[in-house]
Amino acid sequence: MKKIFFFLFIFIIHTTFSNGFFVTISGTSFCNTTHSKSLFFVLDYESRNDIFLDSVFIDKSNRSFSKVLYLPEPCIVNFVIKDCQTIPLAFENSENVQISISATDYTVSGSNASLLIKKYDDFRKLSYKRIMKPLYDSITLYEELGMIDKMMSLSKMMMQTYILHKSDLSDFVDKNMTNSIAVYYSSLRWNADKDLLMIEKISKNMKLRYGNIKISQHIENRFLRFDKIKIGNKATEIVCRDSTGKILKLSDFKGKYVLIDFWASWCRPCRQESVNVVKLYGDFKSRNFEIFAVSLDDKKDKWLQAINKDKYSWIQTSDLVSWKSKAALDYNISYIPSNVLLDENQIIIARNINTEEIARILNNRK
Repeated sequence: MKKIFFFLFIFIIHTTFSNGFFVTISGTSFCNTTHSKSLFFVLDYESRNDIFLDSVFIDKSNRSFSKVLYLPEPCIVNFVIKDCQTIPLAFENSENVQISISATDYTVSGSNASLLIKKYDDFRKLSYKRIMKPLYDSITLYEELGMIDKMMSLSKMMMQTYILHKSDLSDFVDKNMTNSIAVYYSSLRWNADKDLLMIEKISKNMKLRYGNIKISQHIENRFLRFDKIKIGNKATEIVCRDSTGKILKLSDFKGKYVLIDFWASWCRPCRQESVNVVKLYGDFKSRNFEIFAVSLDDKKDKWLQAINKDKYSWIQTSDLVSWKSKAALDYNISYIPSNVLLDENQIIIARNINTEEIARILNNRK
């Protein structure tokens, strides 16, 4: 009884002096893992640093768990079960959420926003399977068979195919999520050009409904960055070290057409597409064209090995902090390979186009 009164007292204190609220998360986990302790993190896409919130032990005898969390404001919480799954949960107010988790899927009830994230994720997986997977499987097959010409031909379709996949997701978001806190979960896959008006609408909706909470600020910041790097605007400066440790600036190459190329040694599609990029650079490097590559690696040896193995002879830079790269954040890079094409005045003229389209633009220069 004392525990009940203590809980009620804490609840009254928090609800009286803040906009926070309590949520209860309970359920069962059928994951095959030796780790009984699972963790809760507040999702933060702006810093790419999820913020530790609390932990819970999963009872090994009946596989159950239950946790009461205090949240200072509406947010999205990642429930991380090591060696199994990460479950995203969205909370707008006090709720009692039940989850049943397996090694490959989960069900959720008691939270409309969390259920909306689940529906979005299910749709995303189906869209990927329908649009992306056949292409990736074919490219990988041709690579394994040593049929490089066919691999190169299909690799040129990767970026545009992924844009189709992202457009599929954007349509789902626009129809179903723009008024829910759950929309923040989808933000990493927003399109910098196609989704600009949608993001502006979402930003206004978040401010009206939730005020100046962190997610509202993050979505507004994302809109402002997207607006800054839209086609027709001047490129945001990039300052980074090259593979020898020398500091380079993107603006050092004003006067040339520049392709900003985001990639990583661990990204198989990047490495598959690189055959086409090598040919493009060979054809145009003497014609006032440069490639300014930004790697999202975090291990220098792997990065340098990939540069040497794939024979990249253009400018290579990296902060060696993976997705936390400042350039990746400034340009809202959420998938790789990604690219941005600049004219000689460093005006953004295209984004995420294949090497054939880049060659066409370069050949048609005045």
